[in-house]
Amino acid sequence: MADTVQSMIDPTISPFVTALQNNLKATRDTAIKTNDVNRDNYFQQAMESANNNGLLFSTFPERMKIQYVGGTYVPNQLKIDQGYQTGISDLRNTGADIMNKIQSYQQAIDEMNAV
Repeated sequence: MADTVQSMIDPTISPFVTALQNNLKATRDTAIKTNDVNRDNYFQQAMESANNNGLLFSTFPERMKIQYVGGTYVPNQLKIDQGYQTGISDLRNTGADIMNKIQSYQQAIDEMNAV
């Protein structure tokens, strides 16, 4: 009986889990693209600023880029990745909790049917 209930539940829950995983991945991908666009915009602004100030061929633009990458881009990237990993972990934990509840309910049903 437990196998029957499990086979009925899996097709019902699996699409939701897959949709949540896909949503997490899409959110992560969008955040990464946004972070990349922000970096590219900053680099463009740094080059324009250096050119306007006559510093285009100095180390000024490269120092600005390095500061941005180390101070903003990489920390943002780490936050994005951490948020994704936390979301996947929460999804796994919630899924495991749901399956444990279903198994305990199924066990109670089986015990009631045996009486």
